[in-house]
This record gives sequence, C-alpha cells and structure tokens, in this order.
Amino acid sequence: HRREGSGGIMSSSAAGAAAAADQQSSASCDASSSESSSSIIIDGSQGEGGGQILRNAMVYATLLHQKPVEIINIRANRSKPGLRPQHMTGLRLCRDIAGGTLVGDEVGSSRVRYDPPDMSHQGRRHVVGDTKTAGSICLLLQAALPCALFATGGGDERSIEPVHLELRGGTNAAMAPQIDYMTEVFLPIAKARCGLPEGITINIERRGYFPKGGGVVKVLVPPHLTKLKPISLLDRGHVTEVRVRAFYAGKCPRWVPEKMADAAVRALRQASNIIVPASVQPSVEVVLEPNTIDSASGILIVARTDTGCLLAGSALGRPKIKPNVTGTDAAEELLQALRAGGCVDAWLQDQLILYMALADGTSEVKTGCLTLHTRTAIDVAEHMTGAKFEVEPLLPVEAKGQSDGISSGSTSSSVYGVNGIVEGQHLIRCRGIGFRA
Repeated sequence: HRREGSGGIMSSSAAGAAAAADQQSSASCDASSSESSSSIIIDGSQGEGGGQILRNAMVYATLLHQKPVEIINIRANRSKPGLRPQHMTGLRLCRDIAGGTLVGDEVGSSRVRYDPPDMSHQGRRHVVGDTKTAGSICLLLQAALPCALFATGGGDERSIEPVHLELRGGTNAAMAPQIDYMTEVFLPIAKARCGLPEGITINIERRGYFPKGGGVVKVLVPPHLTKLKPISLLDRGHVTEVRVRAFYAGKCPRWVPEKMADAAVRALRQASNIIVPASVQPSVEVVLEPNTIDSASGILIVARTDTGCLLAGSALGRPKIKPNVTGTDAAEELLQALRAGGCVDAWLQDQLILYMALADGTSEVKTGCLTLHTRTAIDVAEHMTGAKFEVEPLLPVEAKGQSDGISSGSTSSSVYGVNGIVEGQHLIRCRGIGFRA
C-alpha cells in the first residue's frame, strides 16, 4: 500500500487496460483527452464514485484558478446516477463564493464544466445554498468552507470581509456527518491542527430531518490570509472523556433518546478497559430540538484523548429499529475507531486530505482502516494540486491493535467507507503545496 505520486491517475488510452486491476483504488482523473490543453477532465465514476469527487475537484478549481475543470460520468454507478440536489447546490455554492462559470449544474446531469474566474475577481460575501430537500448541510459545508476561507479575490487585505454562508437542508442526514460532528469534532481539529481561524462559527438556527429537511445553518468564515499549517496527528493517546448527546424532535417521545443513551453507555462500559478506561464516566445529554418540521431522533458520542484527538460514533433513529439498537450502533462505531488505533475516525479521515494537500509543509496522520473515500480524495488531490502523498502500512491486518492490547474487533461492518476498505493501521504523509490566496 506504499505509494508516492499519483500512480492511480491514468490517461484515457491506459484506462481501459488498467481499470480491471485498479478501478477502486483510483479516481482515474483523465487529463490527456483531446481537450487536455484547455481543461482538466475528472472521471466522476471512479474510486468512491460519489459526491466527494465533485466537492474536492470544485474546491481545487476555485482556489487554484487552474484550467477549466470538467467532471464526467457523475455518480454513474449509483442507483440514481448524475447530480442530485445536494451535489448541485454544493457546486453552485463554490461558484457563487469564488465566481466563474458553471455549466451542466442540473439535477440528473452526468457532466459539469467549471471555468474559474481570473485572479482579480472578487466573489460574493453572502451566499445561500438551499438543497430544497433533506440533503446534508454538512456535505455542503465540506465544499463551501475551504472556498470561503480563501475567498480574497485580488483586493486589499485590509478590506477583506468574512464570508457569510446560509445553508439549508438536512442537519442530521444518513450517510453523512451530523452537524454536531462538524461542531464537536471536525471544526475543533481543523482549528487546532490546520490553523483555521478561531473566528469560524457554526450557528444552527433550525434542525432539518428526512424527509422534508428545512434545516438552517449559518456559518461565519473569516478570511485566512496565511498558509495552512501542516497536520500532525501521530499519537492517539488515551481516552480521558466521553460525551453522549442524544436528541429527539417533533412527535418523538423523550424515552427514545433516553434508551439510545442508556444502550450506548452500556456498550462503552462493556468494552475493554484499554479502549475506554473504567475511570472515564460518559456524560449524557438528552436534548429536545425545537422548531423542526419533521420528527426525528439520533445520537452522537465523542471521545477525547489526552493528546487532543477527537473520535466519534453516531446513528440516527430509524423506523422499526429499537432505540437501544441505535445507541449500541453509535457506540460500536466509536469503539471500532478506537480499536483501530488511529488518531482519526472514518468521517474525519478523508476530510483532512484536502487540507493536507493545501498545507505548507509535510503533514502526517495516523489512521486505522483506510477508506475508499480517503484513497479517492488522495488521487484527486495529487492530480489537481501537485501535492505528493504516501500511504505507509503500519500494522498488517493480523497484527492490528496488538501493540496496545486492543482486540481487532469487527471493522467490516463500518457504515461509512466500508466498500474498498483497506484494513490495518496506516500513516498518511503529504508534502503540501503551501497554498496562499
């Protein structure tokens, strides 16, 4: 699994021969078509084959002001291929923040083209992104945040104002981080380890759930006028704190999140003392979310370590699924991340790749199982930025976790990134490009 450079990136002539051997491990960013002199071509069906390719490619295009970018075969292997409202909204957010021209941004479209503005263009400072569905606000934020951070245009630094984002859709959606994950895990780590401005704020004005959405989140993003710090997450340390937040909304009764929280705490206490020390007593918060359109319930569990790492597990209430099962699922997701021995969980792992690529210097992140989302993010980053990544296996599958006495557990049941997962522990190293707006 050791790699340097963009070995997974191939030309259209080589793609057919190599696809069978390496289809899942590569984003297959095709830059040698007949249009290569005027645009960068990204095959959106390769690697994880979903929205992440769109988001990351669009961010790099807006920030680096490279050639125009075309993304083809968008979500071609999904049950509903092409752009969905959430993806379309994310692309438009980036366009509105940075300027430029976006073509093909319609629901169902299998191909989009983005032409960046010139370096002197000043983007918008108040931007609204509305999925008009329960599509994940957090995935909108993944695309919009880096664009907003560096949205300086060519203006005088003293006159640069913050970007105000208003994001509408689902705050707690399946197959995406919950908004509480972004506020309790991602943002604290990004500020502490990447050097993102302390002034970034996420204000949840209204929660939104499946099926109607209706959530409203306002984000204030001050400009980042310096280069990002390289990330160093190498020592997971020991768990010193566990926080459980269970919520309910609408017509959902309070006993539902209470049972979730009780089951989660039981599962945590039954875990090995090496994973969660017996001296660590989880704190529990049961919250009624007001002013929502739909009824919902869910749980987020965050573990903090003595080295400042934050890892989490989460789950949403589902029809015909008992609350205690939901609570246990969330606890097991956290425990799987802890057993794996990495400094980040599966949700954070791939989100850091973009910031590692842009950072000034060499970043190093120790992970557990390597997800397909992460491998795809690395391929796109290498192709579009020139950053150099290396993934070094630290422990093989059979030895995983033996260094600290933690049993390997079951990682194959992870909800996120299970397809194409590479088990074991890994060190992701990246020599970033030192980007500055």
